[in-house]
Amino acid sequence: MIQPDFFLAIGSVAGLLASIMFYCTSGQQRLLTRSLSGSAGVGGGIGLTLCMAGCFSHIMSLTTALFVTVVLLMLWLCLLPVSIALVKPRGTQR
Repeated sequence: MIQPDFFLAIGSVAGLLASIMFYCTSGQQRLLTRSLSGSAGVGGGIGLTLCMAGCFSHIMSLTTALFVTVVLLMLWLCLLPVSIALVKPRGTQR
């Protein structure tokens, strides 16, 4: 049987990747040279969010899994632009 820590780690990484996909869809993102198309970025982010919720629902109740999914997405989406802006200032080339 797979350990619950494995599902927690996979869900957290899927949440980070989903927030990166959502972030790269924005026109003002600084991570890539060109922003992702809306369907690719948002579609990939939604798919990874569903994967995240599925991983969390294996180790906790559905309500708790959805709550943790929303909270982690909010956390990643708040911290990601700030951390990228600190690493890559506006004056540098992308």
